[in-house]
Amino acid sequence: ELFNKSEILYGYHIAKQGIRQLDFAIVVEGQFDVVLSHQAGYSNTVAVSGTALTVYHVMLLQRLSNKVVLSLDADKAGISAVRRSAELMLPRGIDLKVANIVGGKDPADLIKEDVQKFRKIIGSAKPVVEYFLDILEAEKKDDRNFKLRVREEVLPLLIKISNRIDQEHFETVIAERLATTKEAIHYEVERLHELAKENESKKE
Repeated sequence: ELFNKSEILYGYHIAKQGIRQLDFAIVVEGQFDVVLSHQAGYSNTVAVSGTALTVYHVMLLQRLSNKVVLSLDADKAGISAVRRSAELMLPRGIDLKVANIVGGKDPADLIKEDVQKFRKIIGSAKPVVEYFLDILEAEKKDDRNFKLRVREEVLPLLIKISNRIDQEHFETVIAERLATTKEAIHYEVERLHELAKENESKKE
């Protein structure tokens, strides 16, 4: 009764001031990641505690800032966690970026090894759409396979973005990355919007 991990962010009570001052929150997975991040100067770091990020967590973060940087593990589970987080945060208008730590390290490991490298990774965090584009491009077998995977895995994120100007910006980014027209990307995004509306009306 006293501890509901789906509604609590570890370190939140001491990170509040840092999040307000720096105007963004860093979200990590482990409690040691929080401790080491604070020691490295990132007093705006919090962690989920053995659970996926929930809407309650997002509401806590949004009280303090509309900007979030995720610094999660770069394995399949971490990538899935980024996607789930994006699906919660983007509709609420949060500017979501991802700090990509490669090599199987978590923030605590990297800070102990090279704190300047950690700071550089946080500073170069990419918008979540570009993060997924980078992952798919690194895994691509051929151009058509890459384009199809972007259509299936990245474009659905665009319809979650509440700001249509921001959505248009990322349509341009994706079109340039795929060497296709912005009109083609916009058509696919509008198609997804229509499908989402149809699904909602069926639920009603």
